[in-house]
Amino acid sequence: MPDSDPYSACNEHGTHVAGIVAAGPNPYNFTGVAPDATLGAYRVFGCSGSSGDDVLIDAFTRAYEDGADIITASIGGPNGWTGKLF
Repeated sequence: MPDSDPYSACNEHGTHVAGIVAAGPNPYNFTGVAPDATLGAYRVFGCSGSSGDDVLIDAFTRAYEDGADIITASIGGPNGWTGKLF
């Protein structure tokens, strides 16, 4: 169930993605690809690990309306691709 708190009590997948993108210089000698970027967080998954299309579309729309230049999401499922790639 979406709410105003972007932090998850169940899964922190977005944390490592944010670090890859925007980590500033640190003692571990790792810098993200865009260390000066400003990030927004829109939590769409609950502890069950699933979300309806309406919730995803709402989050993408909110990010766009909030002025995001790039919107990315790590969304997948256990069933893989539904058709052949070739």
